[in-house]
Amino acid sequence: MKKILTFYIAEELLGIEVNLVKEITRNIEYTPLLNGKKYIKGLMNLRGNIVTIFDLELILGEKINKEVKSLQCIVLKTDDNNEQLGFLVDRTGDVIEVKKESFCELPEDIMEAKESFISSVIKGQGELLKILDFHKIFEVENF
Repeated sequence: MKKILTFYIAEELLGIEVNLVKEITRNIEYTPLLNGKKYIKGLMNLRGNIVTIFDLELILGEKINKEVKSLQCIVLKTDDNNEQLGFLVDRTGDVIEVKKESFCELPEDIMEAKESFISSVIKGQGELLKILDFHKIFEVENF
């Protein structure tokens, strides 16, 4: 069994293994970077630690015009304690337990650019849960 944190970006259900998550921060404020890379939303001060906030919508190609009332950020665990990474989500879902045999790979012939960041899918009640591979997302050569 694996534990998966679910969340929504542009009304798409996505997930990440819970063991990769350091914390979830709600109603955040961040400082935008004026001349930064386009996929970096900005920087956030989290109890004295600087967290680089990535725009996962832009990375996944899901950018839509919308007004967000409250920002939520999922902060990831990293091997380097000096480097803190996080990404914005529309809203978090639940933590679910999934059997290993429930994970399915995407067929290669339907993969688009954003699907290269998806490690597997899980068929849920009425919708597919796409599990993201954050090691691929944060590799510099993908940008």
